[in-house]
Amino acid sequence: MRLFTGMTLLLLQKRMKNRLLLYTLPVLVLFLIIFAISFYYLVFLDSYSNETKIVEIPKGSTLRKIGGILKDNKLIRNKTLFLVSAYLNGKSNSLKAGEYEIHSGSSLESIIKKFANGDVYLRQVTIPEGKSIKETAEIFEKNGFAEKEEFYKLSTDPAYVRELTGKNIATLEGYLFPDTYSFPKSVETKDVIIAMVDNFKRVYENLSNRNNTKLSDHEVVILASMIEKETGVDYEREDISAVFHNRLKKGMRMECDPTVIYGMGDKYKGNIRKKDLLTKTPYNTYQIFGLPAGPIANPGKEALHAALNPSDVNYLYFVSKGDGSHYFSTNYRSHVNAVNKYIRNRKKN
Repeated sequence: MRLFTGMTLLLLQKRMKNRLLLYTLPVLVLFLIIFAISFYYLVFLDSYSNETKIVEIPKGSTLRKIGGILKDNKLIRNKTLFLVSAYLNGKSNSLKAGEYEIHSGSSLESIIKKFANGDVYLRQVTIPEGKSIKETAEIFEKNGFAEKEEFYKLSTDPAYVRELTGKNIATLEGYLFPDTYSFPKSVETKDVIIAMVDNFKRVYENLSNRNNTKLSDHEVVILASMIEKETGVDYEREDISAVFHNRLKKGMRMECDPTVIYGMGDKYKGNIRKKDLLTKTPYNTYQIFGLPAGPIANPGKEALHAALNPSDVNYLYFVSKGDGSHYFSTNYRSHVNAVNKYIRNRKKN
């Protein structure tokens, strides 16, 4: 009887365990599913809202500090999960400093990957054609890339200029190619200058293959800078180029106002006076023959192309018509008439 009772109890206990397991297992599975979903939303969709922010990670920032920056900017909800995720991804010691663009819906894994790869945010800056070194330096400083004093100092250091260009020229005037550039906020000034000079080299190399002029490469750049500063409407570049080429061939002075202005430097106050035209400088083409001492601005691709490809015309003069375009003449008498028509009469009115 006791044996029977003992066997009965064992069977009952076994049935109870089976029933308990039967009821517990689904609950456990459900719990694991809920935990997995919760973990996924916390780790991979840990965001506040649908927006993009630019955040800066300073040099020397610890993993905890980086997590704090992200949380303060409401890009993640849980700093601890960020730390855990960084460790689990093996990236805890490889996150790089810099400025980053992060969407609030980004997963922790993608954020960590971005930091580890150094996929920093690139800021754009546009340098228009015809700007001088000083003007270019000011644009970069205004956009937070480089101090204008350092930019100017490097661009006018003959040793550094020779290192970048391979030419014995005084400055990088003419070789800082105008374009739209993308740089990280922490970019070094030298890297900005190198990028501009390298860009110039790429553009000019393609153009100079068709150089049928008798000008050296540096003379082409000088002439292109003059064309850039004189051109008011695009379609006139080759005609303006022709005027300067024709004058060079005939041994005439260039008589280019922008070269006078460049030679005046800070003395220029908005107007060229008669005494300015009579003051001899290495850039005053009313007083010297041939091209000025160097480029007077940084020309773009079209101006460089025009310097290499002047129009097949006999123009020797041009005068502004007041609307950005010019009147071109082949002889001095026609030029004087044009000056009377477009400048002196305009002054009277």
